[in-house]
Amino acid sequence: SIDFVQEGYKALQSNSIAIETWLAQGGKSLHDKISMGLEAAAILLFVINSPGINRSVINEDAIEASIVLFRQHLGKNILPSLNQVGHITAASDKADTASASRTPSTSAKKRRRSSAASGGDTSLIRDMKKVYKPMYTTIGLTVQILERLEALVQKVPLDDQPLLNISSGALISLELDPALQSDMAIAHQIHEASIGVVSAIFRKYPRHRQIIIEDLFPVMLKLPAYKKSMRTYPIQSSSILFPTGLKTLSASLAPGVEMGAIQTISAMILSLVQGSVVRPEILSEHQQQEEDDSHPKQFEIVSGLRSCQSVSDLFVSHL
Repeated sequence: SIDFVQEGYKALQSNSIAIETWLAQGGKSLHDKISMGLEAAAILLFVINSPGINRSVINEDAIEASIVLFRQHLGKNILPSLNQVGHITAASDKADTASASRTPSTSAKKRRRSSAASGGDTSLIRDMKKVYKPMYTTIGLTVQILERLEALVQKVPLDDQPLLNISSGALISLELDPALQSDMAIAHQIHEASIGVVSAIFRKYPRHRQIIIEDLFPVMLKLPAYKKSMRTYPIQSSSILFPTGLKTLSASLAPGVEMGAIQTISAMILSLVQGSVVRPEILSEHQQQEEDDSHPKQFEIVSGLRSCQSVSDLFVSHL
């Protein structure tokens, strides 16, 4: 995988080349490689999901490579670009890598990196925005890959490791908090696709539900609870769905917050709980016995909400 944002940060820190020159040369080469890799992954997933494909010819390594590419690109490039925090994450990654080899003579460099990481270097932040811009052109392919991964989960039996890699990678998108209001719609596309693929895994593979919930909570702890900008997932509002009393209660619990949108992580939790519901099952007391006309059959309806209740209890147990 290619960490485009990290490479752009390194070019800025080296001061050996203007950022515009790097973007036109080395940056363009990296961007083209990322775009071609994403396009290849999207085509591969389209072919695998097509009807009539012989599953025995599917290359498991190619599927795994596509999953790794989407995870790394989403976490290392798209997330810092939309959130405009690449100057912080890149400086942090670089500092962690070099921590073992630092000497006292590097104290001046440490102070400079600390200043950059704190956001104090406005020149660096301005130049990093130019690094983020090319990553916007890859968002459409990333959303397409997420949607095709959802179809893959629904159509093709997968091993445990690819499933967990897909879910943990998609959960990264919940940390998206666009710095620009104009990017909210783009983030919403990624959020919807991520919720779709995680919910598909959660619904089809109950054995992984606990792991997915355990992966969700660390992400939840990173998010601000009352930041208005985090409420980007639109919901329908009407006098039927939201009676006056409920609206008043909601307004008292979250003063100053407009009704009509919720946090994406709330939408994810609701989707997971809803995805646990199954059809009620009708069991006959005598279905394993011979019919006896003297005793009418008695039927029992088994609720389809039992799994849903178990998932809800699991969420509560982690609070």
